[in-house]
Formats: sequence, C-alpha cells, structure tokens
Amino acid sequence: MRSNSVLPWILATLLFIGIDAGWGRPAPSATEAELAQRIERFLSRGDRMEGASLTVAVRDHVAILGGRVATMDQAEWAAAVCYATDEVYGAVQRFEVDEALYDAASARDSLQHMFDHAPGLEGTKLKASALAEPKIVISGEAGDLDEIELAREMATRLAGVREVKVTAILNPIRPRPATAIEAQLGFKVLDDPLLAGLPVRFSVRNHKLRIVGEVGCHDVRQQLILQSMIGGIQEVDHEGLRINPELREEGMGDKRYHPEDCLKVLDLVFGMDPRLDGVRYRLRCDRGRVVVSAPAITRGQVNAMIDDSRGLPGAGQVVFPLPGGAGEKALSQR
Repeated sequence: MRSNSVLPWILATLLFIGIDAGWGRPAPSATEAELAQRIERFLSRGDRMEGASLTVAVRDHVAILGGRVATMDQAEWAAAVCYATDEVYGAVQRFEVDEALYDAASARDSLQHMFDHAPGLEGTKLKASALAEPKIVISGEAGDLDEIELAREMATRLAGVREVKVTAILNPIRPRPATAIEAQLGFKVLDDPLLAGLPVRFSVRNHKLRIVGEVGCHDVRQQLILQSMIGGIQEVDHEGLRINPELREEGMGDKRYHPEDCLKVLDLVFGMDPRLDGVRYRLRCDRGRVVVSAPAITRGQVNAMIDDSRGLPGAGQVVFPLPGGAGEKALSQR
C-alpha cells in the first residue's frame, strides 16, 4: 500500500542503487523540463511513433505520458524510452489506443500471415484470433516462452488493438532452427532504446551465438550479451563486439532493477497516478514476477495499473490475480 511519506526514501534508495550498480559516474542533474525534452527528442526519431500524439512531463523523477497512440507497441516503446532515460525512475502512462483504427478481420489475417512467415516463428503452430472488441487472442503451440513473447510483440503492432491474450501451449521437445533464433535477436534489438539502430549482427551455429558489431559503452555491451541468452543458446561469443564511444546515447542507460527495486518503482508510479487515488493494494515478488493484489478494484483501475507497469525493467511479468479465484491477468514485459 502506497504512502507519500516513503517517496523521498524511494528516490534516495533508487539513486544509491543506480550508482552502486555501476551505471557510471552521475552527470549533473537535469531539470524536469530538460528530462521531458530528452524523452520527446528520442521519441521523435524515425517513424516508430508515426500517427501518435504525445504529451510528456516529468515530476519528481517520474515521467507523465499522455496522448493518443495507434498501437500498443508505441505505448510500450515510449515507456521503454522513459526507463532508459537517466534520472527517470518510472512512468505514469495515460495513453489512449485509437480503437477506431481496429478492424477484426484485417487484424486477424495480418497477424496470421506474420505467424506463418516470420523467420523468428519458423516451425511454430500459432493461431491468431480477433474479437469484436479490440482484443487479440494467440493460441496454438510454440517451442518456448521467447517465441510466445515474440508473437505477442507482433500483435501489439496491430492498429487499434487494446489487449493481447495468450493461450498458446509450449512444446519444448521441438528444436528451434538457428535462423529463427537469429531473427528473434534482431527483433529484440529493435525493441530496446539503448540498442536500436546499433550496427550488430547475430549468427547461430550448434547452439553457439556469435555477436559482431559496435556499441556505445561497456554497460550497453553487457546488456546486449545478457539479452542474447534466449532459448536455444548455450554459449555466446562476443569477442567481435567492440565499443565505439561515438555511438553512446548521452543521458540514457540501463537501470538494471532487481525485483525488490521493481516494487519500489511501481509503488512510486502508482502513487503518482490520479486514476489510482484511494486504491488499496499490495505488491510482492514471486519467482521473478511482480504480483499486484487489490481486494476492491475496478476494471479501469486494473487497466491503469497494467498501463503503468508496461516496460518495467527487471520484471519478467506483472500479474494481477482476478477476483473470486477466476485466474490471473498477466502483462508480458519486454
């Protein structure tokens, strides 16, 4: 349960954790306006946020994001950029997905085509369904959780989709082709603000991954190596991965939150979100998952918590047990 009295302690603890974890020597503190401008500049690059209308503000080291987005992926990308920005510890996400862009038949056909032809999903038996409401259901069979997460990420790129539900089952006996692993690694790089656009290449042979290319600093190099340890990889050869300081992204870094830190960040963010005023909840860690328990909560408040949990570093999954023993509502993370 949140308490405003813990806010200074949370901020001081997170700052200590960041320095102790080796994020580098702290730069002079930026103003809240400068932090918001840094986030806005990064989000304006390329066409990733095309069609989105955003507002960004920073208050007490928390980014406040608002506006309208065309896809869930745009909201996830904006959250990831906030978490990669130095001196920003969390993000209140008040995006509205433009549901007017949703067409069930088109969404189903497009996603099924991606499942059938995406190199990263070679050999899977995944099926796409689209409900009348802006919701996608992924069923069928995959070899590991990395493939299921890749399928979920593809679904979030569909215009107007507000929710993705995964009911697919795992068949770990099926071997995964090297080409599929290489394709997924390329996809993961594009989804990380600290890695997107870096000149890196992946090749897999006999469960051994070779990474060649350049990154901006040692921390990003280590992050790329760690993120490359996905299903099917037993060894990583990173001798060909060099550091080029010219590629360093100023004012951004990997925060490396531990599960306990995730609880503090979520508590901080929930406390800054007016949609959650008066809500009583508890947070706990369970085998790498963050579990949010709230005995009396509305659907809108659950959705607000899911939005605010998006992109949280260090959490494999954020889970919301449903009332009356009806199961769980889970949010996959990047």
